[in-house]
Amino acid sequence: MYEFFFFFQAEDGIRDAQESRGLGDVYKRQFTYVIHACKTCHQDALGYRGSLQGTHPNYLIYENGSNLYLNMVDMERELLPLYTNPIMFAAMKFLDRYINKHKILIHCNQGFSRSPSIVLLYCARKKIIPSTSVSYTHLRAHETPEHLVC
Repeated sequence: MYEFFFFFQAEDGIRDAQESRGLGDVYKRQFTYVIHACKTCHQDALGYRGSLQGTHPNYLIYENGSNLYLNMVDMERELLPLYTNPIMFAAMKFLDRYINKHKILIHCNQGFSRSPSIVLLYCARKKIIPSTSVSYTHLRAHETPEHLVC
């Protein structure tokens, strides 16, 4: 039986160098491994503003120790597999590598789409939830106020 705790939390305070305004400080003390599914964290980690050149070796993915930074943004139209496949593959690989030994925080800007999508995919891949009926609604049905148990 699998027992995982996934936190879908907005980035409030997670990126701040000093103690800050949000729950991010609480989570930073509890988690040593983090998947940052947001462009702003990717920008901060690589030290750029605006857009990074598509030819940059870390254009989509940057792993630095216990942090995986994904250059992800919410789009009104579906993203091309050229972008989504490497990003999701990197997230699955990171989870596979560390989930048995470490608590992993997965966050995005709002906690509504990118971080839950990564968790849904992971749960479906591990057959924790049926892949034929995977939906955000299904996953939210198992949510408790602070965490999600798959």
